[in-house]
Amino acid sequence: MKFILPVLFFLLIGCSGFKQSDLTSFGEGVGGQQTNVDYQLSIKNGPYEGRLVVDHIRNSSIKILVPVDVNSFVPTGKFSSAQWSVSGQVTQDGSNFKILEVNVPVTHVAQGVNSPSVSALPNGDALDFLESGEAQHLSFPLDDAGKVNVHLYFSPPYLLGVFIQTPFDLASATNYSVTPVNGLMPMGFFSTHPHRPPLNGGSFVFISLPQ
Repeated sequence: MKFILPVLFFLLIGCSGFKQSDLTSFGEGVGGQQTNVDYQLSIKNGPYEGRLVVDHIRNSSIKILVPVDVNSFVPTGKFSSAQWSVSGQVTQDGSNFKILEVNVPVTHVAQGVNSPSVSALPNGDALDFLESGEAQHLSFPLDDAGKVNVHLYFSPPYLLGVFIQTPFDLASATNYSVTPVNGLMPMGFFSTHPHRPPLNGGSFVFISLPQ
């Protein structure tokens, strides 16, 4: 399903509890001021139902969370990419369930990045859910061997995707809606992507943000 941007924007206003002051604050953050917005999205259905994929926007940075599940290939701990001003961590609970947390500057989402565009995810699946069929892309490794990689996708001014690519094959493709907490209207999705040899698959979160 392709995302029709103006429609998503009005659905966000009506269904997520956003106030006009929140939107104004978000816009000011792009101009250099600090942006702090209580904006939460969670997975609506499937085995990860209720898990947050957007926690908040703090200090002009948006926190994205990607469920990784039990995956021994993904290293835990903090990471950062100075080149792209992106930071985060991989956490693990008592059941060995892992979550990738990525802090992405709001300016990257609103203005894009100086990086080439791509038309597919790392395993070859097309970005056919975007109107243009392509997005600006950047990536960096999480492990020393370069086998686990984080990929970020931007379609300014308010579409963002985060893909974690690993040697662990998820075996099947799934797709679950992402909605505002206590809301109903889809504002993105969480999906899993199996390997397409020789390309590794992974987990993907795609979301829409306020203008």
